Amino acid sequence: MPKLINRRSFCHAAAFVAASALSAHLATVPAFADDYPDRPVRIVVPFAPSGGGDIIVRLVAAQLQARLGQPVIVENSDGAGGAVGSAVVAESAPDGYTLLMANVAPMAISVTIDPQLPYNPRTDFAPVSLLATFPNVLVVQPSLGVNTVQELVEKAKATPGELTFASAGNGSTTHLSGEFLKLKAGIDLTHVPYRGGGPALTAVIGGEVSMYFSSLPAAKPHIEQGTLKALGLTSLERSKAAPDIPALAETFEGFEAVTWIGLVAPAGTPEAITERLAKEIGEIMKDEAIASKVRELGAEPVTDTPAEFKDYISSEINKWGDIVKAAKLEIAQ
Repeated sequence: MPKLINRRSFCHAAAFVAASALSAHLATVPAFADDYPDRPVRIVVPFAPSGGGDIIVRLVAAQLQARLGQPVIVENSDGAGGAVGSAVVAESAPDGYTLLMANVAPMAISVTIDPQLPYNPRTDFAPVSLLATFPNVLVVQPSLGVNTVQELVEKAKATPGELTFASAGNGSTTHLSGEFLKLKAGIDLTHVPYRGGGPALTAVIGGEVSMYFSSLPAAKPHIEQGTLKALGLTSLERSKAAPDIPALAETFEGFEAVTWIGLVAPAGTPEAITERLAKEIGEIMKDEAIASKVRELGAEPVTDTPAEFKDYISSEINKWGDIVKAAKLEIAQ
């Protein structure tokens, strides 16, 4: 016959078991983190190979592999403006073995543009660290007859809606940079979207459109050859890669519209792991050999803590969301 126990004894016993289980669980977390990694780590790049972000991530992955003592594999999973690969990582196990190259478009812009986004950038990821920022550069065809952004604004105000700006597609940073300029300068420009940065750059070189916010590496050869004229960078400060080009913030206070990349893990990844990865990345990006290669690509190496990166992502979501709403852009359905 089973032995009976009273309610108080049962509650004490249950509490003891629960406390013991919790202690055992907590005890395993540091051990898990200490053993990390014990197998290959995967970094998902949510875009096609050979882009600036992809190249930088591969540089970092090679250095990270040496520091972690395990293979660090970079995989490309492009589609839907970065949303496909981002969703893959959001749904992965939170164990530090699947990371995402976070990018401004799928992490900060798409959340406002696309109400059907299959992940929440604020809650579905554990930020690790920023890696780099890429300023865009406002370029025009020399035949437009303007040499400064002030002259461009004057021309736009004299001919409302007649000047056009190309973009790499609706919702891209090149698109929203143009919308940001319209808001900051109080001018009316007509948006002409293209299917990618290459066609957009070709369009402004050929005179099909008045201007384009190009990536600096792509535009730089044409600026040096004189087939394009640079009016300003979208970073708050001038770039070491092109010190003669002024920052648009010198004319419009607070004008910043940079492309950025960083690393995030799935939400729930142990803090000890994200902190470890951030520390290793910080050391990698401080290496002058790596930093120089990043700058050669027209980017600026950046590192921060997981907490700082989380705040930065949130601020970028707010900033781009405000621009989308202020510009009254049509939201994708």
